[in-house]
Amino acid sequence: MHNDYIRHPMLLGYRQIEGLWLPNDWFNETQRVTYLIKHWQANCRIYRFEQGDVLCFTENKTLDCSSVEGWPLIRYGRLYSTAPLDNDEIKKIPYADLALVRSGVVTTLLFSQAKPLSLADYLDIKEIAFEETDNYASLYEIKPQALSEEKNIRTIIGNKIPPAADQQKQFIKTVFENASSSQTPHVKASLSLTQKIINKFLTPQNREDMRYSSKTTPQLSPWQHWLNKLSIKSGLATMMSKQQADYINKMMKMFEDGNVDQALRHGIPLSQYQENQEATPSPYLGRLKGRNKLEISADQQGHKSLYLGDELQNYLKQLYRQQFIKLDKAGCNEEALFVLAELLQEKDEALSYLESFQRYQHAAELARLWGMRPDRIIRLYCLAGDIHSAVIYTRLHNAFSYVILQLQEKHPSIADKMREEWAEYLVDCEDYLQAIDVIWPLNNEISRNKAKHWLALAYQAGGELSLRSLVKSVFLLPDTFHLYQANIKKVCNDPLATIQRAILAREVLALPNQTKLTEQLINQLIRPIIVDQYGANSVLERKEISQLIHRSTNKLLKTDMPHSDIPEAKHYSLDAQNHFISATIPEPGLYAIYDVVALNDHQYLIALGGSGVLLTDKAGKKLWHNLTPTYHIVIAENHQSALLLAPRGDYFQISSLAITTRSIQEIGTLKCPVFTRIFDGIFWTIAVNNKVQVVDTKNDFKIVWNVDALSGNVTEIFRHNDAEHWLINSEPKERWSYVLPERRLTQRESLPHHLNEGLKYDLMSHSYYGVKHDKCVLTSANSHYTQRLQLPNTQSVEEQLSFYLIKRTATLVYWQEKQLTIFRLYNNQNHCTFELKWPTDLTPQYRSEFNQWYFFDKTGRLVHFNWNNGRINTLSLLLK
Repeated sequence: MHNDYIRHPMLLGYRQIEGLWLPNDWFNETQRVTYLIKHWQANCRIYRFEQGDVLCFTENKTLDCSSVEGWPLIRYGRLYSTAPLDNDEIKKIPYADLALVRSGVVTTLLFSQAKPLSLADYLDIKEIAFEETDNYASLYEIKPQALSEEKNIRTIIGNKIPPAADQQKQFIKTVFENASSSQTPHVKASLSLTQKIINKFLTPQNREDMRYSSKTTPQLSPWQHWLNKLSIKSGLATMMSKQQADYINKMMKMFEDGNVDQALRHGIPLSQYQENQEATPSPYLGRLKGRNKLEISADQQGHKSLYLGDELQNYLKQLYRQQFIKLDKAGCNEEALFVLAELLQEKDEALSYLESFQRYQHAAELARLWGMRPDRIIRLYCLAGDIHSAVIYTRLHNAFSYVILQLQEKHPSIADKMREEWAEYLVDCEDYLQAIDVIWPLNNEISRNKAKHWLALAYQAGGELSLRSLVKSVFLLPDTFHLYQANIKKVCNDPLATIQRAILAREVLALPNQTKLTEQLINQLIRPIIVDQYGANSVLERKEISQLIHRSTNKLLKTDMPHSDIPEAKHYSLDAQNHFISATIPEPGLYAIYDVVALNDHQYLIALGGSGVLLTDKAGKKLWHNLTPTYHIVIAENHQSALLLAPRGDYFQISSLAITTRSIQEIGTLKCPVFTRIFDGIFWTIAVNNKVQVVDTKNDFKIVWNVDALSGNVTEIFRHNDAEHWLINSEPKERWSYVLPERRLTQRESLPHHLNEGLKYDLMSHSYYGVKHDKCVLTSANSHYTQRLQLPNTQSVEEQLSFYLIKRTATLVYWQEKQLTIFRLYNNQNHCTFELKWPTDLTPQYRSEFNQWYFFDKTGRLVHFNWNNGRINTLSLLLK
């Protein structure tokens, strides 16, 4: 016992503690063991004294000393103490391992006087069922399902149109006209060397790469320009043009003489892209040769046709058209189809021709391989009775509304079936209210029961979804109105429920018509909503208030309320105003944050790594927690579902979270080193090496769309609004852009070589950037547009190396300055609107989705910045 008085005998507030003391006079043995298990860490030490038990942590914890069980301990060298000690007090304490301070008096203990304790003696694992861990060495490889597998044209049309000769696939769009028949000895002498060079470049792989070139920017590569120049100088182009001219003459004579079979075998596909021809055409240096058998190409039009000049082009077009008419009248439908699709390149007319014979399945398969509009492909599958393929393709492109509109009048039974599938698709996306809107018009008992069940699920979800389902129930099921009266009254009378009233009002305004009950609901809402509009946190637009007043049956209110005096909702657009906001990071929390997304109801979905996934309110209060390991969150566009990812070597363990019902299902383990952070609720884009795949997360990761054999590995995929961008690490690097949901390639561009040195690249803006003096210079890769973002001071070499930029709704730049990481957001006027400074040693991370910016670290600190309204929310993840 040491009797010196300690001035501060207790630990108060949030402290980093090193252990826990559990005295016997406070807790019995069962309580002490329970608390020891609760606070246990790997490799902890436990000692049992006569006075109580002590737990020594391997890593310190930040805890609220007033709320922790027992007495928290802090450490001074080897000494654990229950009170904060100054240097003088430490010097007065004799040699000991533990200092217990009670009423200002110190009791010292040595660990050698205690008995080491093992918690294994208190745990009974006999009743626990153990399972084998996952064997990641035998993971299955995902396979495409039937719709995405490549099909041979013969399986679609039949054996009358077999494969073509390889030479036909080498057609390029142009050939030289007015070929000369003379050849010089120099030409013959140089032919061998030149032909070897040409054969090297015109390999099937190179031709295949050329086939995917962007239609928006047709151009020859440098080696093609060099090859053209060589062929012209050597005389090879002149010689090949002579052979091609003879071939064309021979082919036309076959048509004119009525030798149809041979004429079709020698037919040259016409070009449909005359306007895209280059000013200086590139010569086709291959030898033209007839087909062994007839074949319709699976390639999209224009990729293997020749452009022969206006006069010859028009003549061949008339010749082919006349031959089509003759074949059609003679009942030679296969040959007639070949002329339309392959020689005339009239793909749309060829599909209509197949439809006229009700060959819908053939037409659907050809339309898919030709890359026609999704709604047309789906309609053809429906007419063919192949509902399975139609549903797969419709779900992928989310084209239900277009298809139902096309089928409703002439094929109502098929339209109703697709409506049911649409509702099920929306339920898979956790979009219950829209699913109800889709299925309700079917007006049968099964559909109505499904809709009622979905309404109940939506109402039980709470938050915004519960309020919206309330209005839907009042409108569709008026007998249930009495169930919601108390909830409606509470929302109307609560002065702080501004947002909730706005949700109810907008849902009522979205109804197709009004009933007596919805009018009653408007009458209850209108007065508090008008009061809200004059407050600081108004939400609704003046136009929406006017619509509510117009639909109200309160005649006195409609007479007395002048619409023009209602104020507009207060907007705070950071793009339109040059405001500057500086944020301060909060105090450290207790749990590491690995990823975070804000939901619609002012809630956060937070990845806690090995500690699971967490749903909190705006202040960080726990609403729901699950122990499924989560390091990355892939959020659905409607915020109603998410994929939870945890790394397992080269693979990810993936679980699906239904946010509405808060249920989690493990869906498998997948190799996906590159992936989008957003998905549509079902289909998710991933990349493995040089392949990009869209997988069905509701159906064993089956591939429903893919592009493989790219010229390099995909290093980044970014999805934003209605577009998806890929960065391909080829030589040179390329940026591919697709429009969604059609998944149509709209742009393919190579990154300029001359900009690579000393500059970095941003995928979203397709721009290069670097620091020059005290400015970040952002230069577009495909135009002369340049932005200059003002930085605080002249950047040092170290700061320039740590400088990064990312462009989303705003432009984020960040760099390391001494011991801090500086984050800055710039609006589209290049004005800095937001700044945040974070200690670099805590490795801050960031994320941007749906105009929201998140900054967080492994100490449980989060700064959330809403770009739409300029509001900042900070929290420390404590989870008391």
